[in-house]
Amino acid sequence: MSYLVLYRKYRPQTFADVVGQEIIIQTLKNAIRYQKINHCYLFSGNKGTGKTTLAKIFAKAINCLSPIQGEAFCSCHFCQNFAKANTDITEIDGASYNGVDEIRELQDKAQYKAHAGKYKVYIIDEVHVLTPNAFNALLKILEEPPEHVVFILITTEIYKIPDTIFSRSQSFAFENLNLKNITAQLTKIAALENMFITEDAIKSIAYHSEGGMRNALSLLDQVSAYQNNLITSEDVANIKGTVSASVIKKLFQNLLKKEATKTLQLLHKSIDSGKNIDILILDLIDAIKDYLICNAKNKKYSKTSQLSQAQKILLLEETNHIDHFLRTLIKLQQDLKKSDQKKSLVEIAFLQICSLHSFQFQADLQEFQQFVTNKTKISNNNQALLELDETNAEEHYEPTKPIQKKLENPPFYKTEEIKSIQFTPIANKKTPKIEKIEYLHSTLKDLQPQNNSTISELTQQNNLPSQNSLGTKSPTKTHPYFCNSSLFDLISFAINILSNQDKPTKNTITNFWKNLKNHYSAHSYYKSVAEILDRGTIVALSQTQQIILVFEDEDVFELVLQKNIKQKALEILNNETFAITEYIAFLKQDWQALEIFYNKNYPHTNPSLIAQFTATCNFDLDLYRIKTTKSSKPAIIQLAYDFFGKDIVEIIN
Repeated sequence: MSYLVLYRKYRPQTFADVVGQEIIIQTLKNAIRYQKINHCYLFSGNKGTGKTTLAKIFAKAINCLSPIQGEAFCSCHFCQNFAKANTDITEIDGASYNGVDEIRELQDKAQYKAHAGKYKVYIIDEVHVLTPNAFNALLKILEEPPEHVVFILITTEIYKIPDTIFSRSQSFAFENLNLKNITAQLTKIAALENMFITEDAIKSIAYHSEGGMRNALSLLDQVSAYQNNLITSEDVANIKGTVSASVIKKLFQNLLKKEATKTLQLLHKSIDSGKNIDILILDLIDAIKDYLICNAKNKKYSKTSQLSQAQKILLLEETNHIDHFLRTLIKLQQDLKKSDQKKSLVEIAFLQICSLHSFQFQADLQEFQQFVTNKTKISNNNQALLELDETNAEEHYEPTKPIQKKLENPPFYKTEEIKSIQFTPIANKKTPKIEKIEYLHSTLKDLQPQNNSTISELTQQNNLPSQNSLGTKSPTKTHPYFCNSSLFDLISFAINILSNQDKPTKNTITNFWKNLKNHYSAHSYYKSVAEILDRGTIVALSQTQQIILVFEDEDVFELVLQKNIKQKALEILNNETFAITEYIAFLKQDWQALEIFYNKNYPHTNPSLIAQFTATCNFDLDLYRIKTTKSSKPAIIQLAYDFFGKDIVEIIN
């Protein structure tokens, strides 16, 4: 045969020629250099990673008459005759030499000394196929090995090797070659063979090699026979029966945009041309991975403070869609392994991906687009639903009432004492817009109880900070559902929860919290809020069923403090399962600072220490205020204003 395949033609002859496996090569070279040759070596790993090649190089190097730093000199008498018939190095195929009689014959031959070199080397490939009796016979040799004999056992299934053999050998686990090493070697060989091949084609070959250099060279040989001119990634895809990178990109974009018709057209075109469905799904999963990595590097949404509320909601929906996209493909990948109807399964999965609507705001978006175009009236049913979503900004904020379990004892005060407090009724008038906190203080004076002494007594009994503890008067809060007027109030409320924790109940609620998102997945009214709550972590629960939530994402954190979302959230949490009466939320970095302060000063967290902490911390108070609606319009109309502008939108009453 005049033609020699590439993987045989370019098989390494020295340690320096081997690609990868640097640690193993260095160990073997040092063993030769310092004369620490073991009597048995065990090479394990996937096919094409260099096990047999390194075994032959090592066998030649230990017999070299003048090695240089563990490397065969290749000019001595033994090295020159190595490629020819050599009685000192014997390569045995374990599949055809697996009986006890063959191993006993090997034992007899091993007693004779080497003919030309220093050692007699026996390379047993696929040693895991030996019979149990053959392993026992081999064990006898390894227990009392001759000084001049070295065994090199090679296997792709290390778990089949008996422990008695494993413990008597030096084991080396060969790792798969990385794409960088394979790509570099393919580029070098393609240049030596005068092949015209694109960089994308080389990367595609390296990707399909599954970490084996022999696989990569065999595929390069096959592609070069298919295409005599310029080799591209399309040629590699045709040989492997896979979809090209350009088609994968279009398919991924259509699925991301939820364009079902274009997606199915591309799918049918790929299947009709005989493409491998399993590899297609794997390529799509890789495309999602590359998309997520690209977004993480670019930090496209790092400055979300400039985004409108509608854009933030759509950003959350995109994240949720990617998550559903990935989960659907992973489940599809498992289902394809045990089904004969692969095409139908893929079609159904793609339709599910394209039909996902994670947030109710997506439906609202479609609704107001139709509303602006046709200038039709908003239906009464939708109007009623939207009024539940948004509370009129001109109305006074009322605390959410428990839907199943009433709060018998409001936090801070006892039931019998709260009856003695009398409040001045608020006049039925529009509340002016609050521009500054100082104005808030003066405006809330009307809410002060007539019996100030009673409040003072209650404050002392419940270890709460007094109004004059910081030198300035703070508005009195008669209910936990309050808009924080100062950072001091927020920290005090959090420390009150931390000082009266109910850890057993908190652990129970945390377990239920994991299923919160799935429980409301089919509920159109609460679904989006449940998904927002799912992104938070419960860090503390008080005896009065108040919790502290911590969020990593600032966008989600801002949503959870919005007035309408908080109302829905409390309706979800104040039920028989959770019975949560109130929550406050912190960003993760702020919570870590507060937790350190509390652990350091507990149980002596007095108002003075809290004041010092609030003066030195970098909390953004504006983030922690419960957000009210900027407009008294329903959510769908406000959303229309945000997207199209007030000049375009016309409201028909």
